[in-house]
Amino acid sequence: MLTFNGSSAQLYVNDVPRASRTYSATENDIAGKNYRIGYASDTTPTKYYFDGLIKDVYIYDKIPSADTTPPTPNPATWATVPYAVSSSEISMTATTGSDPSGPVEYYFDETTGNPGGTDSGWITSPTYNDTGLSPNTQYTYRVQMRDALQNTGSWSTSQSATTPAAVPTFVAAGTVASGTSTIRPALPSALPQVIYCCCLLRLPIRPVQLPTRTAGPGQRLQAHRREPEQPAAQAPQG
Repeated sequence: MLTFNGSSAQLYVNDVPRASRTYSATENDIAGKNYRIGYASDTTPTKYYFDGLIKDVYIYDKIPSADTTPPTPNPATWATVPYAVSSSEISMTATTGSDPSGPVEYYFDETTGNPGGTDSGWITSPTYNDTGLSPNTQYTYRVQMRDALQNTGSWSTSQSATTPAAVPTFVAAGTVASGTSTIRPALPSALPQVIYCCCLLRLPIRPVQLPTRTAGPGQRLQAHRREPEQPAAQAPQG
């Protein structure tokens, strides 16, 4: 938008003053004339003019006030407070902001300074995942928003999350290929060189048929002990 108040002209882009120029002419002096929107330097003949189509034209009886209001909600709030996704990652989501001078941007700030904690910078997504964190470590975050006119809101409340301890990774003994290199994990020196195996064997049980003897009338069965066999005597050598 181009305005003239009788002494200076103002160029507005998205309701934000971008350029101005002082003129001694009156409003009647410039009425009914054609003007080109562009830029020209007093020290060089090079001129830059707008070469496009203007979609909408608005006529105001006064200069509209620029947007100076940050996005709402202000201060920013949390839709989902920070929480640990793994031992090295924390995720969070801010409440989606609204502003007539969009788009809204978000800045997630990590305030502890613990290893791996990183600010998001200005991003258009209300969700931020901070990765590369240390296990079993607490991280604290806050968030703020701004619109396209750089109107920045206040910080949200600070919220903390702690990454869990890392889960040990066990590698089986042997040779494991990894890309172009080979990993050969060594067994601890304290392990014995002989490995014993305890096995449980299940053997079938088969009944044994013992011989039977029947005693006749007036007879009694007696148990006889079998004497151990004596080794045969050796003949003397003459």
